[in-house]
Amino acid sequence: MVNTVKSQTTIQTIDFETIPDETLVENLSINNQYLVSNGVSFVLEDGTFPTLSKVGSPATAFNTSMGADTILNEYEVGMYFLTDDGVLQGLTISPLLISFSSPVDSISAAILDIDFGESFIIQARDELDTIISEIIITDEDPNTGDGIATEWGFKRDSPDIHSIKIIGERTTPGAFGLGLDNLVFYRLAETNSNKDPWKELISIFPNPSSGALTITSPQNKSISSIELFNMGGMKLDHHTLSTFQGVKIHCDYVGVVIAKIMIDDSVIIRKLILH
Repeated sequence: MVNTVKSQTTIQTIDFETIPDETLVENLSINNQYLVSNGVSFVLEDGTFPTLSKVGSPATAFNTSMGADTILNEYEVGMYFLTDDGVLQGLTISPLLISFSSPVDSISAAILDIDFGESFIIQARDELDTIISEIIITDEDPNTGDGIATEWGFKRDSPDIHSIKIIGERTTPGAFGLGLDNLVFYRLAETNSNKDPWKELISIFPNPSSGALTITSPQNKSISSIELFNMGGMKLDHHTLSTFQGVKIHCDYVGVVIAKIMIDDSVIIRKLILH
């Protein structure tokens, strides 16, 4: 008999008004500060990190009729939000990648000040970085425009969202930047008591990493091999092992990689960010 139970709803909120163990300051690079407290990390696709933006001059993300980095309803944002590189220029941004240490089934957030030919593609991706759901927002959609916080969200039937990718561009002359705030995510899905709970104990850290990685498994589970692939499917590294202990490896690749870990007769897939 298969027993199923409803998992407890765990809601996590990041509004960028507090940062664990750090002082709020504009242009602060945001990477893994929320990894321990919220299980979330941030990186730009070019390998650099998004930054913290503060409402008011100088403009680091956008300009509105209310002022630099200022939206219509200040209570929707507070004083701080997330932007890309903190430089308001050009017509595109390096896509933002938001990764979860454990998958979620629901997520929402707000993108700020979508106007003047600006558009965003928001993709929910699974453990293999495959797009499983997508939202496209343009400046012609409802609830967009000068100084408006435009909400978006995904609700899945199971916790299969491992990451979010946000791609943005502007088609009219001017300067373009990302403003993101009020990130909310949670899990509410049936769990199967017959599933292998030990798989949740497999740990790869740190993530994101500068290349040095540690892989640990439960004491009675043997790691037989580890393979790393880039998002194009090219094998970057391979390690043949036979150990019940933690394994330390190093990879010089920069970008998003997929780790394929063989443990006994099971395959564990994890996504990693190397910079």
